[in-house]
Amino acid sequence: MRNILGLFALLLIFEVIFFLETVSSLGLLNTIILAISTTFIAPLILRETSGKIIERFKETFILKANPAPQIASELFKLLAGLLLLLPGF
Repeated sequence: MRNILGLFALLLIFEVIFFLETVSSLGLLNTIILAISTTFIAPLILRETSGKIIERFKETFILKANPAPQIASELFKLLAGLLLLLPGF
């Protein structure tokens, strides 16, 4: 548990550093618009991906195939959507 909290704290530190570097190169308003726009894009990704996971899961049961490759790809997209939902980079 301590390792996870340490990694989370390290992620937050890198997040702040990256945000400040982006502000210095793009400007504050452009950076804020970019961060907020990724937050609005995230639900679209999550809605599309969650539906595909369920469909592929049903397909693999019907075909009696290995669901791991298809589902793993969709789970990574789901994780990306969840991370985009959080404000920041």
